[in-house]
Amino acid sequence: EKFMYFYVYSALRRALQALRGGPSFVADLLAGSLAEIAHLPVSVPLETVLIKVVNSPQQGTIATAVAAVREKGVQELYAGTLASALLSAKPAVQLATFEWVRSWLLRRRGAGASALSAAQAFLLGALARAFATVVVFPYIRAKFMLKNMERAGAAAGGDGVLAPLRGMHRAMALVVQRQGVGGLYQGLWQELARATTSAALLMAVRERLTLLIKA
Repeated sequence: EKFMYFYVYSALRRALQALRGGPSFVADLLAGSLAEIAHLPVSVPLETVLIKVVNSPQQGTIATAVAAVREKGVQELYAGTLASALLSAKPAVQLATFEWVRSWLLRRRGAGASALSAAQAFLLGALARAFATVVVFPYIRAKFMLKNMERAGAAAGGDGVLAPLRGMHRAMALVVQRQGVGGLYQGLWQELARATTSAALLMAVRERLTLLIKA
């Protein structure tokens, strides 16, 4: 999935930059969003079926998918597409921020600079991921809350399925009502600790590979 993402992102970024005549934060943001959305036709149905299997483990995966299609149609497998597309903003914001700051740093170093050092790429990757996480975190938390709400509904005898986008907004509204706006960021530090290191390593490796390919 990561390979596919970076491949599609790089191709889209080059195409958008060619259309705009040069680097652009908006073009990078759009390329990141479209690259993340590219795998949704495959990943969303799999995630939908997985949630149903977890909620109703007595059925197998294939039987669960077939039952969902028979009951509500193929669109049932794509019920989470809008919510997943919304969450695609996180890698898009991360990469757009990374590329924009990277271009600024390379311009300051002069015409001969073509890549950041591994340490610079690592630090910038961590900061870009942290910024993107802070921006999107309320929806990340709402998604996990929605899954818990679905499991609770299934345990109570319901079908355990909520409309994802409406359910996420419902979960966020409940948090604000009970805990205030700060409640939307409960668990943020744990998420930052979990995600920033791996993202920083990934961007450092990507930067080194870019330098090797250009060489």
